[in-house]
Amino acid sequence: MDTTGKQPVMQEPDNPKDVAALYAWLGTKGLRYQDFSVPRAAHRARLWTQDGISTEENKSEDNTPASVDDNVARASVAPEKNMRSKAPHSLGIKIATVAMIPILALLLMVAALPLPAQPQTIFALMMFALALCLNKISSSHHMTLLLICMSSFVTLRYAVWRSISLATFLHDPTSHWSLLDAFFMLSLYGAELYAFLVMFLGYLQMLWPLHRTPAALPEQTEEWPHVDVLIPTYNEPLEVVRYTALAAANMDWPIEKMHVYILDDSKRDEFRQFARKAGVGYITRSDNRHAKAGNINQALKVIHSPFVAIFDCDHAPTRSFLQTTMGWFRRDPKMGLVQTPHHFYSPDPFERNLQQFRTMPNEGELFYGIIQDCNDFWNATFFCGSCAVLRRKVLDQIGGIATETITEDAHTSLRMQIAGW
Repeated sequence: MDTTGKQPVMQEPDNPKDVAALYAWLGTKGLRYQDFSVPRAAHRARLWTQDGISTEENKSEDNTPASVDDNVARASVAPEKNMRSKAPHSLGIKIATVAMIPILALLLMVAALPLPAQPQTIFALMMFALALCLNKISSSHHMTLLLICMSSFVTLRYAVWRSISLATFLHDPTSHWSLLDAFFMLSLYGAELYAFLVMFLGYLQMLWPLHRTPAALPEQTEEWPHVDVLIPTYNEPLEVVRYTALAAANMDWPIEKMHVYILDDSKRDEFRQFARKAGVGYITRSDNRHAKAGNINQALKVIHSPFVAIFDCDHAPTRSFLQTTMGWFRRDPKMGLVQTPHHFYSPDPFERNLQQFRTMPNEGELFYGIIQDCNDFWNATFFCGSCAVLRRKVLDQIGGIATETITEDAHTSLRMQIAGW
């Protein structure tokens, strides 16, 4: 462990060209920065935006500007009245749950109603046409819930018909089937039931995305907490880590309350020299046990801020990252983790081979744009290893980052859930 990691000197880089190089490099990646007003704050901040991601200025209810951030969905700092979560009221949920019981019973009865082939075909076509029309009429979430109900009803009707038909065939004395026939029929039936279960659980998981907006911070920056920013690295070149470290050091946060550390698991002199010039901390260790998780846990022994932000060494944060994430920890004392989306400036293999990069949404848009938002409704959003802020008290309570599995991020999230965060 390098002594510079204990008390990093947060100062301007000795060579100002390093920061200029950061701006130039990000410009080659289709990035630019723009000024935007931060309501209820005493200063202005700059926000990195990406070509291809909408940067059109939106207006809130009181006409204060809101901005788009690459790292945080709807990344704007807005007044308290605009920060309310869109989760339904708990009483409304209870009423809806009670009302669903007779509705589900009625649907089950209708689903079991037998129909001849011709009426059933007409019914299926009508349901399909109705779904297409409803989808064109509105894209609201309530319409999505209606389409989910229609899909569930049609699937349930098929499942009832499939079960009755299979049971009737197997119990019909005039049917001729062998054990091998039964094995394949039941295997196919079991696969269908599994698909139905996965679909229904998926619908339940995606029931209500919260679409949280950033919570406002106090006007006085003196009330903002200290944050340790960790950038673990093993064998990545300095050309990659440099821009992440400089971007982290230039986040809009009081300089005396933000402590950036490079966690170098390869103990390289060039990284130590760069950290000294850039004014960031440098921490290393004598071994490489437990890889990234062990690297972070070792750093946790010598840092003491109440919050920890973690970035992979090739994930450059936006300047507004901390301003758009830290407010939730102040609002909710039980908030243990704020995970933000990852956006990539290079195509994955599918996007490159199919030449679809930035022309259609990738899997990250599905995961961070829908799945994680819906997991949030169930308090089940999990740590993705980077671009996240964790409460230090939680990490101390669960024994740091999990080291038993290679998916230390998801494992750590499960530990946090078990601990009640």
